[in-house]
Amino acid sequence: MNENRLITDRQIEIVRCIEQYIDRHKMAPGQSDIARKLKVKAPTIHKAIHRLLELKVLGYKPGAMRSLRVLIPSDGLKDIKRPERIVGPDDIV
Repeated sequence: MNENRLITDRQIEIVRCIEQYIDRHKMAPGQSDIARKLKVKAPTIHKAIHRLLELKVLGYKPGAMRSLRVLIPSDGLKDIKRPERIVGPDDIV
């Protein structure tokens, strides 16, 4: 993985899985559905989804089951990069 990327390949794979599930079932997957499909443990999916929500890649309706939605499609995620660090006056030694 490119160290400058803000999002991991696994997170992109999770977004892609969510998109495919919604296309097929017309509703959002549960975390266990994603874990089963990707053959990983549920805590891995939980942590990744939390991070994707922080990045505003995914959204959801609090309190509603299966309300996960994709805000940024998976094909647009590979180019999301970390912002360059800006050196301030406190950083100069």
